[in-house]
Amino acid sequence: MRFFILLISFLSIQSVQADCTTTPPLTDLPTTGKAGEIRMSNYSNATTAIQKMMYCDGTNWQELPGSIGGACTSTGGMKLISGEMYSCRAGYYWRFDSTGTTNGPCTKAGEVKWNTATSRIEFCNGTDWRVVDPVDNTADTFNFNQTTGNSWDSSTTQTEQVTGFSGGMATFTFNTPSCGSPYARVCATSACTTYSSSTTSDGSAWVPNMAFIRIAFTTQGAPNAACSVTVSVGGVTTTASATTGATDTTVTYNGNFTEVRSATQSTLYTSNIVRTSGHSGVSISLSDSSLGGNPEYRICSDSACATVLTDWTNSAGTLPIASFIQLRATSGANNVSLRRIQVLAGTGAAATWNLMTSTCPSTTTLASGATLTCTCPANYVSYGGSIYGVGNYRQNSNVCTAALHAGVIDNATGGSLTIKGNTSGTPPGTCASFAASTANGVTSSTAASGASIIFNSMPDVCN
Repeated sequence: MRFFILLISFLSIQSVQADCTTTPPLTDLPTTGKAGEIRMSNYSNATTAIQKMMYCDGTNWQELPGSIGGACTSTGGMKLISGEMYSCRAGYYWRFDSTGTTNGPCTKAGEVKWNTATSRIEFCNGTDWRVVDPVDNTADTFNFNQTTGNSWDSSTTQTEQVTGFSGGMATFTFNTPSCGSPYARVCATSACTTYSSSTTSDGSAWVPNMAFIRIAFTTQGAPNAACSVTVSVGGVTTTASATTGATDTTVTYNGNFTEVRSATQSTLYTSNIVRTSGHSGVSISLSDSSLGGNPEYRICSDSACATVLTDWTNSAGTLPIASFIQLRATSGANNVSLRRIQVLAGTGAAATWNLMTSTCPSTTTLASGATLTCTCPANYVSYGGSIYGVGNYRQNSNVCTAALHAGVIDNATGGSLTIKGNTSGTPPGTCASFAASTANGVTSSTAASGASIIFNSMPDVCN
């Protein structure tokens, strides 16, 4: 701003004062300077290096107090190039020049000039000379939505673009603190993958013109309950809100039941405790694909089950709002057996708990050439698990599912198998890609390069 003031002052003074026509004290300054003109002298000699800030008083060039001494460096100072004054600081480029419209190409973003043809200040945006726009504090109208009938405990986001103004401070008011994971962000794009500011409580942030504002929160787990955030910027005030419906039968499980492997035979095991949300109270029952183990559930009001709402039972019942579920069952009597217990509550996918006696790991990270012998239970195809490859399988494939696909075990009986870290590929054990196929009732997918495993006496190759 100081440079603009100096520049404007010099332009107003030159109309009432004469030019500097005398020989200047430093020979690199012109004899035809304009009154009020400021220039930097590059004068130096064998004993001193001096850069002087000079101005024309209408008759002579005069030295300004505080002239810069020493050479122009990358961290400060100014320099003279073809009679124009530049900042020396690395990464910055300021040029103050009085010229017509034919001044050279605009190549330095941030460069400033006075256009004598139009009598206006212009700046370089990196490509073109542009007039400094007037300040506009009023944004175009935009509106966030007020939605109703939303699912309980569900994530919601709204994004709106702010246009038509010079930029301004926005204020964000979070009207419902009980709503989960709220935030307000200022983003460069509608995808909001990057953002210049983010707040989770009442606050403010600068919003440039054309920026996007994103509001997000999780709806409440209660009937007809609203969550809202109010935004005020550029003279526009609008509220994003989401109100839940009166009922909701979709159950959300906030976590998974942790499977138990290598369980002791014929032993009662109890699962971890999982919170449910997103519903207004639904029916609950259990399904046990192994037809054994006497599975039961109980319902609690807290994560430690200190307060039990429904004690252990295998009968159908009612699951209250925002309650917790715990399961228990007796492991199989055989060396290799699988109990697959499912919770059926409301609508949506069932939650599953797997209870297994000694069995193969889900996946393996065997080194090239290393082996592991283990056993897969019967009826494993019902358990599932993703696999990648044909004949040789990527290491993140489910071991027993891959063994079924390869035909080394039978689903009806399960069986023992030996896993080996593949020795083919470059580096050894790494295959460039993995194909897809369907075999023995199991479908594999394609995958990119990675370490691989094979079974028993299968060819040690990358397919």
